Amino acid sequence: MWTKIAHTILKKRPVFLVIIALVTVFMGYHARKVQKSYELAQLVPPSDIDYQYLKNFKAKYGEDGNIVAIGLMDAKVYQLKNFNALKKLADDVKKIDGVTQVLSLPRMQYLAKDTTNRKFINRPVFSENPKSQQELDSLLNFAKTLRFYENQLVNAENGATMILVSMDKVILNSPERDVLIGKIYELTNRFIAQTKIQLHYAGVPVVRNTMMTKVGKELTNLLIFSLLATALVLFIFFKSLKAVIFPLLIIGVVVIWTMGMLGLFGYEITILTGLLPPILVVIGIPNAVYLLNKYHQEFRRHGNKIKALSTIIRKIGVVTLMTNTTTAIGFFVFSFMEINILREFGIVASINIMSTFVVSLILLPIFFSYLPAPKSRELTHLDRRPLNAVLTNFENIVFNHKKIVYAVLVMILVASSIGISKMKVVAFMVDDIPAESRIKRDLAFFEENFSGVMPLEVVIDTRRKKGVINLRNLQQVDAFETELRKIGLLSPPVSIINFIKATRQAYYLNDSSYYTLPTRNDQGFILQYLKTNSQDTSATAKLLSAFVDTTGQTMRISLKVADVGSIKMDSLINQVVRPQVIKNFYTPKTRDFSTMDDDELVTRGERMAESITKEFFNPRSLKVEITGTTLLFIKGNTYLVNNLKNSLLLAIVLISILMAVLFGSFRMILVSILTNIIPLAVTAGLMGFFGVPLKPSTALIFSIAFGIAVDDSIHYLARYRQELFANKFFVPDAIKVSLKETGTGMIYTSIILFFGFVVFVSSEFQGTVWLGGLTSITLITAMFANLLLLPSMLLSFDSGKYTKSSYQMIEEYDEFHLEDDDEEIDMDLLKVYKED
Repeated sequence: MWTKIAHTILKKRPVFLVIIALVTVFMGYHARKVQKSYELAQLVPPSDIDYQYLKNFKAKYGEDGNIVAIGLMDAKVYQLKNFNALKKLADDVKKIDGVTQVLSLPRMQYLAKDTTNRKFINRPVFSENPKSQQELDSLLNFAKTLRFYENQLVNAENGATMILVSMDKVILNSPERDVLIGKIYELTNRFIAQTKIQLHYAGVPVVRNTMMTKVGKELTNLLIFSLLATALVLFIFFKSLKAVIFPLLIIGVVVIWTMGMLGLFGYEITILTGLLPPILVVIGIPNAVYLLNKYHQEFRRHGNKIKALSTIIRKIGVVTLMTNTTTAIGFFVFSFMEINILREFGIVASINIMSTFVVSLILLPIFFSYLPAPKSRELTHLDRRPLNAVLTNFENIVFNHKKIVYAVLVMILVASSIGISKMKVVAFMVDDIPAESRIKRDLAFFEENFSGVMPLEVVIDTRRKKGVINLRNLQQVDAFETELRKIGLLSPPVSIINFIKATRQAYYLNDSSYYTLPTRNDQGFILQYLKTNSQDTSATAKLLSAFVDTTGQTMRISLKVADVGSIKMDSLINQVVRPQVIKNFYTPKTRDFSTMDDDELVTRGERMAESITKEFFNPRSLKVEITGTTLLFIKGNTYLVNNLKNSLLLAIVLISILMAVLFGSFRMILVSILTNIIPLAVTAGLMGFFGVPLKPSTALIFSIAFGIAVDDSIHYLARYRQELFANKFFVPDAIKVSLKETGTGMIYTSIILFFGFVVFVSSEFQGTVWLGGLTSITLITAMFANLLLLPSMLLSFDSGKYTKSSYQMIEEYDEFHLEDDDEEIDMDLLKVYKED
């Protein structure tokens, strides 16, 4: 079969060139349609209960992650000129199209009692710019009495303040979001230039804007760097511009196909799919290395260019197909996941890895068939003495020091086990951005002064219409909020409770001592005012609708939390907040919560996280659910890491099956899988020792690296199998020849892969840095394992007793081919004839 493929490719060169050119133009057209993703990555499947609940919550109350926070801490802001500049900034931001609300100290409003219409009306504290410092100070003192805003917009201890900007949810997930944020930056930059006051920015929209802006730059920079790195290594190896230009041209075709496929499938550029072009550059080049190296070996053997090109297709086509298949499997396993961002990444990567094989196998022989035959200086890399010396040393170690190899292996495994025991599964919502970056510093500002900006929501269902205004329910919720205020990692809660307390303060002429829930004596009067407010379209009514549903049955408590990482966040929710929910709202069927100790409450809280509440749910009680983007992030991180572990196991199983089909020997499957699992253990151990957490960006490494690393084993074992027959099943000779023949290619490709992935360390995203650095370490470790451990294990455990019929899949790999396959192809006969 491979003989026919080789002859067809070389005889119909123009046809193949035209076909590939047309496909490239087609893909290039669709590549123009690819857009950046503006939506927050969904890390849990759509069928997940918590995801569905959050989706319903957003439909009822709006987005929980649509706030842009602008913070500052400078006493100069309370000077007349600077305060008026801050007020102008807040007013100008409100005028931006797509901004729905702006809350800030200069735009602070209070409730006033309208006795004529028996309702509360909103009035601005700063109706116009204060004219003097004395007037400003007086208004600021009045603002301090409005306890509704206490520690919400202003930190009472140090004077830090912030502007909260709400965005339209339609704009939030569209390109207009970046335009809107750009306009905000224009206004804030003018304020900074005018007042010399430093501003800080935070919020989910800001983080997403920063991430996607960097993704666009990363796509270009990493692609350029990976091309330069691989080009340099290719030139050092082959000392020929032809060996650099044409492989890179082939990779350029595959990159266009990749981007076109994203557009064709309707996928967007995410932080993962944005890495595909540079990854395919790095992964695709080894195909060219194996083909070129074999081409030069064959040409030196007999001096016939066309025969050499035909031979490289016939002799290593099937094995190159298998190695690309194993690499593709490392990515393809992600396509089985329900998480869109990973599934899209896996589908496009696996398809285009196979495309790389097809394009390389067709275009490289065609290109070099048109070029002059290799000159003697282009073949000098075959005699590279230092590399031959290295392989000789490896051979010496394998044959004379196997015990040392096994002893080192045991020590490595013991050390790796210790390191693995130190690994932690943890991720942060703002995870991939460097610690020294501006956005990280700004987040630290909000965490220090306002307990963070990450959204967390508590939804309370009173189980009946208008149950929210029931005084007993309000008192129960108020007691819960009092406990929440004691939790240092949470911001003060905001809910209808705050508003009702503010109405009582307003009812008593804004005396701050009346900032409490109505009593039985005055609740009737105050609720009558509120009833009138609920029937109008004022800002007060809009505020009510933001915290209570239209039926008055459910209410929300909005909190902000610091980005403390998934471990602490999980503990906060399940060991602090949920037990408090149980204590305040649930009554067990057996005994009172007052008799439970803290450990039992924590256990109950964790069981609630698993939706096991029927055991102690009292139907007459309020029903409480915790939701929000932050909660879903915790669950998504755990779900994703567990699924990535499963994807690694699936990759091992699929590659083992492929090896069984290819070699048909349990011993060969076992030694090759073990050889390539060891580098993964080394990498995991290093992660534990150096404190690199296991999270989505690092868990990706293992299945990808395993799929790539096993390629060397396939090349070595395929050659080893052939040498067994050529050397009358004498294992030592087969191992020696295989090491010399495939060792050079293995070292070449491993070095190319190493430097190709090391380029990713230049990324601004920490996850990409770890992906590049750890994958590089894994692949270099795999190279040594395949050059030392694999032949050592074969020498120790393989008897060499095989039958030729067991290896039909690789029958044409090397020495097993018909003599007719070596027939010389006459260049003069390679013509394209027109059909009549």
